[in-house]
Amino acid sequence: MFHRHKFLGSDTNFLLNLIDTPGHVDFSYEVSRSLAACQGALLVVDAAQGVQAQTVANFYLAFESNLAIIPVINKIDQPTADPDRVKAQLKSMFDLDPSDALLTSAKTGHGLEQVLPAVIDRIPPPPGKSTSPFRMLLLDSYYDEYKGVICHVAIVDGALHKGDKICSAATGQSYEVSDVGIMHPELVTTGILLAGQVGYIVSGMRSTKEARVGDTLHHTRTVIHPLPGFKPAKQMVFSGLYPADGSDFEALNHAIERLTCNDASVSVTKESSTALGLGFRCGFLGLLHMDVFHQRLEQARSLTHVISTVPTVPYIFEYSNGSKLQVQNPAALPSNPKYQLVACREPTVIATIIIPSDYVGPVITLCAERRGEQLEYSFIDSQRAFMKYRMPLREIVVDFYNELKSITSGYASFDYEDSEYQASDLVKLDILLNGQPVDAMATIVHKSKALRVGRELVEKLKKFIDRQMFEIIIQAAIGSKVIARETLSAMRKNVLAKCYGGDVTRKRKLLEKQKEGKKRMKRVGSVDIPQEAFHELLKVMFRKVYEDVHLKLTYRKPFNEDRIHILASKFCRDMWLVLTHMLPLWELLCMPSTQRSGAPLLLIYLKSQLIGIIIEPQDAETLAALARAQLNQQNDGQQACHPNPDDDDLRDDDLLDPANRRRTENIAVPMNRNCPFRARPDRQAVQFELNNDKYGMDGVGATGAIIPPPLSPGAKFNITSTMIELLHLKGLFGGLPGDDPYMHLVNFVTIYKSFDNPGVVQNAILLRLFPLSLSGEAILWLNELTPDSTTIWRQLKEAFLERFFPPSRSVHLRDEINNFRDSVVASSAASVGMTMEYSMPPCRDFVLGVDDLPPQPIDPENEGVSHA
Repeated sequence: MFHRHKFLGSDTNFLLNLIDTPGHVDFSYEVSRSLAACQGALLVVDAAQGVQAQTVANFYLAFESNLAIIPVINKIDQPTADPDRVKAQLKSMFDLDPSDALLTSAKTGHGLEQVLPAVIDRIPPPPGKSTSPFRMLLLDSYYDEYKGVICHVAIVDGALHKGDKICSAATGQSYEVSDVGIMHPELVTTGILLAGQVGYIVSGMRSTKEARVGDTLHHTRTVIHPLPGFKPAKQMVFSGLYPADGSDFEALNHAIERLTCNDASVSVTKESSTALGLGFRCGFLGLLHMDVFHQRLEQARSLTHVISTVPTVPYIFEYSNGSKLQVQNPAALPSNPKYQLVACREPTVIATIIIPSDYVGPVITLCAERRGEQLEYSFIDSQRAFMKYRMPLREIVVDFYNELKSITSGYASFDYEDSEYQASDLVKLDILLNGQPVDAMATIVHKSKALRVGRELVEKLKKFIDRQMFEIIIQAAIGSKVIARETLSAMRKNVLAKCYGGDVTRKRKLLEKQKEGKKRMKRVGSVDIPQEAFHELLKVMFRKVYEDVHLKLTYRKPFNEDRIHILASKFCRDMWLVLTHMLPLWELLCMPSTQRSGAPLLLIYLKSQLIGIIIEPQDAETLAALARAQLNQQNDGQQACHPNPDDDDLRDDDLLDPANRRRTENIAVPMNRNCPFRARPDRQAVQFELNNDKYGMDGVGATGAIIPPPLSPGAKFNITSTMIELLHLKGLFGGLPGDDPYMHLVNFVTIYKSFDNPGVVQNAILLRLFPLSLSGEAILWLNELTPDSTTIWRQLKEAFLERFFPPSRSVHLRDEINNFRDSVVASSAASVGMTMEYSMPPCRDFVLGVDDLPPQPIDPENEGVSHA
């Protein structure tokens, strides 16, 4: 565009080349190519939403290209706009001067008159010279049916005229320029392009494959130094495309060739499938790129229907003979390899997530489920959190972004960039129909999810495959081991309908003939797999599925020995079991009923308003080991008890002593701790073997307000993934009104005492570990503390309780307990038993409960709990 601007005292026309870049993460390669042709960038930020994940990614792309960056805050006319907050974010995250930000509204036009003058004043002109040897950078290309390949170029040095002969520095092939001009925005022929200008050329190229993006073009018979160019496009998602009718293969081939003429970043190779016939294996930059390509392909008039297989990512498999195999199609991976598999590697990405602080907990849970490793976690301001994770690409390749938007009510922003390959425990999951593998449905999954995915796949396929005249056996197998099976029964044809009478041998003969015919059809018959089955397969493979956990809860009435047994099933970790709203403080003990259940020992007290139990099957073994270790240590009264030298400051055991704590109604008190509270028996460190290091924490977790004491010479202390796992299993404290700070301290101290760190003072451990047990409002409170104000654990503990459990709260709870009435409890308990008895299905095989606990009398003076 042309803009008239007063420059050096006179009005001057300026030619500005503006490039609008896409914001989606899949097209970051397009952004990087556009930035290579520019000298500056306008960083546009929403005044209401603030800095998003895409803003962070695009800023660093411009920063790495050494471009002048002008921040523009748009949509200031909205009622929720907060330009000052956005300026503070730009300063804290990018170190941009808030006074340089332009306040605009594209809707009302306010402030737009400042943008173009700022571009001319702040962004330097192109550095090229028209007198230097001609060099031109190829930015992009597309195919025109009449003119052929049209290239978008940027003139770096020299000048280009119509009729010049140019040469490619990459291929050495020569071309003659038949047309040259600028885009305004349509193609306008100018006959010449000068240094610093961006325009188009038509040079007679026959296909876009000849126009290599990032190539340097120069005049023939001249020697130049090629420009740095771009990194080649790296395809990260692969999918198979097959025609629904085998006779449409040539039409599909022609349609793909036409589309790739305008999109050179798509890689295409031919492949053959025993189930789907001839097709193509296509590589894309991302999921959105793949979806756009599929939609454009389906719009081709010559095609009736196209089958797309499960999107996959490239894996690397290493074998014992030293060979490496890169697999883009799971069907190419041998199920029973000749050599032993040594290592598996999968691609990872660095994901950037910006969310409201209220959703930190669910997002951390989601990322942990997707095998994410937390790299960075901070708060942009009091309302928004910034997180960075390293995650396997496969875990985000289908529905991660949709699920992230769902759990954050649409307020999350997400962006990622490619990272390195990392070792992983991967297996190939085959789908068999009547013993024959369906290579189009083969997939590579993590070993921990193989059983769940296999079961779900065969169940879904059973619903979507049409019944035949013969029986269909659907199996999921890892190598030669079948892990799941479903049987689709045959359609029944009554061959005896025409026999109204006669000898029974005639009927038996007809039945035997039908039986033989079905066996023959099963051997030679084919099973058609509808496209809907492939779509459902996508949902199964990447959908979050919760395992069932069955519990048997024992509720004991306060004044007699009667008990109410409540059966609950289908617990998932995001579901709370609400027993009643009127139960006072009584205890609830859950224990495994069988040795093979591996369930943990949980001691839980019912709250007056709500009780919830959250158990994950994959965490049961870890929790069981922790519970057994704690129980053994608590019951070992014969062990020698040694005093703690620094217990005067810590007073952790006082926290567990009900006589020395503030009055509250939902504190879990260990009933079998026989050792004195002021001394602890010798403990062995409780070690847990985790499948992977999800958090990768190694160092300290203290914040600016905390000054942990220095470690003694030679002493080592690392915050390991085991500690983080246990903190998350016990639950992070978010500072919400319903959260119990005393229960959190009890759980935190219990976890701390489970580990042995010789030579390290306890203050050093607790002050470093406690911030990692907080989330949400609690983290904001910790960040607001006076810097360098906390040096011992007692100060931090007292400040924590003063903030989240003030004395007024204990007075209110004491009044509620004193006003307790036995009739209310009895009626509530009965209603609970009736409700749960009719609403919950019976348990299958995972039953928790205890029936031999002696009832304890209730002591009203001690908050309704009798302590041994």
